[in-house]
Amino acid sequence: MTRTLEITINALGILALLGALSLLAGCGASALDTHTRALAVLVQTHREAGDVADGAYQRALDAATTAEEVDAAEERWSPVARSLDAAREAILAYGAALGAAVRDARGDDWMLTAGAALARAIRAWTALGVALREAGTGIELPELPGTVLGLVDLALAAGGDAP
Repeated sequence: MTRTLEITINALGILALLGALSLLAGCGASALDTHTRALAVLVQTHREAGDVADGAYQRALDAATTAEEVDAAEERWSPVARSLDAAREAILAYGAALGAAVRDARGDDWMLTAGAALARAIRAWTALGVALREAGTGIELPELPGTVLGLVDLALAAGGDAP
């Protein structure tokens, strides 16, 4: 495993840990502030992990001198890209759930935002399954029924993607 891949995997682990720890914050205004700060840390950590991975991937492509070497670099870095995609979907789901909580705290209609959070969580589950499969972990997540995935697409197309 390359050093960059180790760094990226560690960064994704930190994302998961921070997300889990943020769940201990409880509820109320101070908890929403805590979740907002945790989300900001998650976004920044994800951005930095992506920058490290993108730089290493670009260096691998720059070092390639043949089509086979380019293909090998793309194959080697595909699981990292999929992992970052899955982490991004999880962060977006967390942000959508936080948006629903903020709307609820203000007394606003929060159902559309909660629906978007659920849709994002389902998308994150699917992206994680792809990332695990491509990384060759041997871990297979149960696939969600096509009707559920279709409803997610409809919900996001109908504007449920907005915070």
